[in-house]
Amino acid sequence: MEGLTASADYMQGRGTDARENLVATYRVPGTTKSTMLAAHMDTVLIGDLNAWNGDPLSGEIRDGKIYGRGSGDDKFGLATGYYLIKAFQETGISPGRNLLIGSYIDEEGGGGGGALGLALKHPVDSIFNLDASGFETEALGGGCFDISVRSTQNEKAIASIMDVFTGLNLIKEELEALHGVGKNTIRLSTVTAGTNGTKSGKLAFAIYTDMTKDETVACFAEICERLKPRFDALSLATDGFVLRTRFFIYGETDKESREVQVLSSLLEEQNGVAPDTKDTCLSDLSLLLRYGTKNSFNFGIPRGSKEGGGAHQPNEHIDCEILLSFVKILALLILRS
Repeated sequence: MEGLTASADYMQGRGTDARENLVATYRVPGTTKSTMLAAHMDTVLIGDLNAWNGDPLSGEIRDGKIYGRGSGDDKFGLATGYYLIKAFQETGISPGRNLLIGSYIDEEGGGGGGALGLALKHPVDSIFNLDASGFETEALGGGCFDISVRSTQNEKAIASIMDVFTGLNLIKEELEALHGVGKNTIRLSTVTAGTNGTKSGKLAFAIYTDMTKDETVACFAEICERLKPRFDALSLATDGFVLRTRFFIYGETDKESREVQVLSSLLEEQNGVAPDTKDTCLSDLSLLLRYGTKNSFNFGIPRGSKEGGGAHQPNEHIDCEILLSFVKILALLILRS
């Protein structure tokens, strides 16, 4: 579509031309107000079948829970939109606005042809992104980075893998110092060294932040500059930090919106306390806020249980009673706002 590929947040090479968003619209005569009920359709891979207690694609209901890959992330969101509109149709109750079900692709890591295309092609007054374990009105920016370190003496007997470990640890210490500054959160994912006998290593991590991309890049460049004398002494070199995902842009929901106020009130009625509108990390909410409407937020349900089965885990599941309660609150939110 026009404007999509020209956007600074569009990512090429994601194969989105072979995958499409799907949007269904329930039109209500006499209104121009529209709300998008959005959820992503893609899931992580099934993984080891032996780790599952049943067919991961069955959607089996057992012991009051719905089991299946993607049940909690994010098929429950798609199902909620469908059955909510079906309920409005069958009861004859008008939602008082047009409702769109936005099933989008390429969640989080890419997002360029998914949430971005959804927001650009379908302008609406509000977007409820049904993908969370609660109510989220702040989308932290950031992305996934890695940095490689190598010995400049790799071909000589003098080269030591321990020097590479030391270099990786120096980087880790710098990242730990950055963690907790302002809204910064650093989450290390992998550290490797000595692969295939090379005197090299790599550290990968995610940063969640309210810094811009330029500010983040400058911050990482300063780390490299500070470490250079110590790296030189260890005969180490690095090409610096490399961004491996798109960079997510920090965004906040319009806290004065009618929908936010009504949902806060409904959740307080249900739980007896005001909701903690926690932040969300590297979420498509950042794209929806930037290119859709400031009246966008994440709203979802707890996934899994104390026994496991959360998003991305074997035996992924959601609780039926919690899902039903969630749908009721969503229906009341639409009717009251």
